[in-house]
Amino acid sequence: MLFFPSNIQMMPSVILSLMLLPGLCVTAFRENIALKGKAMQSSTGYTGQAMFAVDGNSDTNYGHGTCTHTVLEKDPWWRVELPHTYSVDMVTITNRGDCCEERINGAQIRIGNSLENNGNNNHLVATIGSLQSGATETYKFAPVKGRFVNIVIPGHQKYLTLCEVKVSEGENLQKNLALRGTATQSSLHSLAQKAVDGNRNFNLKNGFCTYTALESAPWWRVDLHDTYTIHYVALTNQGDCCSDCLNGAEIRSCPLDNIIPRALVFQDNIVLAVLNIYAHIKMHIVTLLFGLLAYS
Repeated sequence: MLFFPSNIQMMPSVILSLMLLPGLCVTAFRENIALKGKAMQSSTGYTGQAMFAVDGNSDTNYGHGTCTHTVLEKDPWWRVELPHTYSVDMVTITNRGDCCEERINGAQIRIGNSLENNGNNNHLVATIGSLQSGATETYKFAPVKGRFVNIVIPGHQKYLTLCEVKVSEGENLQKNLALRGTATQSSLHSLAQKAVDGNRNFNLKNGFCTYTALESAPWWRVDLHDTYTIHYVALTNQGDCCSDCLNGAEIRSCPLDNIIPRALVFQDNIVLAVLNIYAHIKMHIVTLLFGLLAYS
């Protein structure tokens, strides 16, 4: 049960799109499309060429000549240009294993079709908090269309080293079950279906977002009309303002006591928050229950 103190005001909550994807898809074969790409980087130091991150060799010992390396510089970056535009939903990174594993901390993964700022202004899909020595980590997110996959470390006096980068396309293997559903919400009922209309435009004024009235414990719900095993739920937050309105939101399946693990985290207004469901959960009704969204 959620408790809402009487002195807390509630912000209108905005969801731009919701995607519910079945767990069956995660076991499907994933082609590493980075192997088809052309790699480059901001600079090359210690003979660590950009192509070494997409050579299919995940050896983490730098001395074996299979990892990239930039010089010490501001905002070092690495990029792979894919053969054409893909709907990318997964990037896997292997960190250096013989030393200096902390250098990759804070690296950003960005995907898109623009080469503005060498591609480093494209959509931010994930940020690497830290990786252990020689570790391989997979970052999953809602599909983002793009030809360029960048890894950049913001800051001064930084090195970037990558021992392998894998890029996977998944949209063609998955279907958004929410598009078939019937949506409703706690107030302003006619707007609820906008969260599952397939349009991820994040500007509220453009008319593709749902929002509620200012109220206590606002909620939104989609009825899938059947029972499915869900692998993850992807949300697009409002991008023109008020990105903190979804902070603290809970995603629940029917019955409502079944809270899906992982908290909502939005790094930027336009970044998709993907919540992985580790134990596959069978759902019929998915409810987003918003609480404790206080403002002064």
